[in-house]
Amino acid sequence: PVIQIVPDPVGLWQKVFGRAGSSKVFNILEAFYAEPSRYAYTFQNYVFMTRFLQEKTTRGSGCPIRIMERSVLSDRNVFTESLLDNGWLTELEYGLYEAWFDPMIKVC
Repeated sequence: PVIQIVPDPVGLWQKVFGRAGSSKVFNILEAFYAEPSRYAYTFQNYVFMTRFLQEKTTRGSGCPIRIMERSVLSDRNVFTESLLDNGWLTELEYGLYEAWFDPMIKVC
């Protein structure tokens, strides 16, 4: 195919496994919507990682055009800013996000 559609990895957000040997499965998407001020940073951190890995994986697909539902840049410039504006991210959490976001983008 010439065009590859890459949807959000929602399934990964809904099925996060606990530590090795545990049968516990978590839904970070549901946890975020239930308690946004508690899980905003955790959710955005995991969303970044899953999108980053998804982008790296699909890059080698051979398709000349990839359409991604959202990117790590839209997460950073829209969603993370909105979380901060709504008070669901603290200044410390925002600073931590920024501290690892820029170096990660540069290595991609």
